[in-house]
Amino acid sequence: MKIGFSGHYDGAGGARSWIRAFSRHCIKRGHQISYGPDTDVDVFCSIANISKVSELKALKHNGIKILQRLGAIYLNYNDSSQKKHRPA
Repeated sequence: MKIGFSGHYDGAGGARSWIRAFSRHCIKRGHQISYGPDTDVDVFCSIANISKVSELKALKHNGIKILQRLGAIYLNYNDSSQKKHRPA
């Protein structure tokens, strides 16, 4: 299976560390990995506030399953200000 990620990150920070750790886990399980918007994947792991809405729409249009990792940050994509919302 080919798994895509929003980007290639190898640094500290919740979402960035998660990408690094989960992509390494997938490689150990024998999966192929792709970073960035790639329409030749089976599943795309999207990170809130890193993936662009236009990229996600293109992936969805191609029938690619999308796993959205939100963590503790919620981004209202209908809000033009792109203001971040945290749970109460």
